[in-house]
Amino acid sequence: DKLVRSCIVKVQHYLGNRTNICVTCKVRADPAGSPPRQLRWSICCMKDGTVISTFDTAVEQRVREEIGGGDSWLSGLIDGLAGDAERGAAAPNWSEDMWRFSMQRGDMLACLKQNVVGDFSTVERHELEDALKA
Repeated sequence: DKLVRSCIVKVQHYLGNRTNICVTCKVRADPAGSPPRQLRWSICCMKDGTVISTFDTAVEQRVREEIGGGDSWLSGLIDGLAGDAERGAAAPNWSEDMWRFSMQRGDMLACLKQNVVGDFSTVERHELEDALKA
């Protein structure tokens, strides 16, 4: 998390602090004879240099299907930022809490997707909501 934070701040500075930058992060372990395990979290660097991370709430999972996690993460992030009237109305000035909420949705949706075989997610909203509450 510390290294990614440092790198994203440098990228933000290099790009002139014109936009917020978000990335999904994962660390993978391949225990012998078991499906791969993965730890997933997100980091965003705001235009003002503030860094928000979901490392403290990172999702650990056993990966069934490697593909589709990035697309699902982005879908969860966008849904979190604009999926209801209150957050949609806040655009583009979302609070840190709104960003963190949205990043956690992306993290969880990516993990749920990687438990489904194939490139397309079949995860439904109620499944995402249930997983976030657990």
